[in-house]
Amino acid sequence: MGAIIIRIFKTEEKEHPNFILQLIRQPNQILGYSERLNIINRCFDINKLNTMMTTLTCDTFQQEFFSKLDLTTLVNCFNSAIGALYNNNIQPLQRIASIALLKEFAKKFWDLLIENKKDYIKPLTYKLCDVIDFDGTSLVEQLNTTMKLTHPLINAFKLYLLRELLSKLHVIRASREWRYNENQISVYFIKKINLLTTIPENFRANLLKIMTNTQSLLRVNNGITNSELLMKSVIAHVIGLHILLDSNTTPLSMYMHNIEDAQNTFVLTCQSDIESSVFNAIAARDNVSRYSCKCGYKYLIGEC
Repeated sequence: MGAIIIRIFKTEEKEHPNFILQLIRQPNQILGYSERLNIINRCFDINKLNTMMTTLTCDTFQQEFFSKLDLTTLVNCFNSAIGALYNNNIQPLQRIASIALLKEFAKKFWDLLIENKKDYIKPLTYKLCDVIDFDGTSLVEQLNTTMKLTHPLINAFKLYLLRELLSKLHVIRASREWRYNENQISVYFIKKINLLTTIPENFRANLLKIMTNTQSLLRVNNGITNSELLMKSVIAHVIGLHILLDSNTTPLSMYMHNIEDAQNTFVLTCQSDIESSVFNAIAARDNVSRYSCKCGYKYLIGEC
């Protein structure tokens, strides 16, 4: 099915160059020109876009079209794409294309700001001020305006955009204590988490524990090893991903949103990691570092 969809849209691109951008900016015009796109558009319901076909179409737009555009082009369409998330009288394909563009925008945005490890400890606006191809200051203002909007799809974009920022905080915490800026960001996130009304209380409690570094599974400090940090970052990423998904998408997304619905079902589990449990229990009491020798034995070293 994916190959068929790609062929359809690539044929459309040959007949109507840049149709993908027109879908976002001038949807009625391009849908009037293209009977093919018009038929596809009518197959979707703007109020029921939570389908596998929607996901496949969105991924096709991002991977086959938007991934080939530069950040400047994506920035120029940013406001139109954001508007398509919450405005009325939006065409289904327009919204799907807008979501795909914003996903690619978030990726290229962070690729620009964070090119190497040193960029993790620089202010987020450090490189935006030096960008020549677009107005970095204006983009920051647009992002700030977007962050103030209230809508489920806008909230999803916020989480998607801020995912890398959370990773940045995670890495900083593993290398040093948070300073004023990081603590201010943390206060902001905690405030927003407490205002969320669409998540269970036990899930809210876990989010707050992650932000305050008291979640036993994801706790990090400057004594953590690179492999542990990578493992915990992957776990945090998986959790964040399934928070963004609808509760009916996967078993994990159901656990994230409606854990009570899983009480009479088989729950996904894995073999208990006794070693990590013991090490984490000790690390919770003392500031220690782990060491593994070449022969495979592992040690906990304190006051080193």
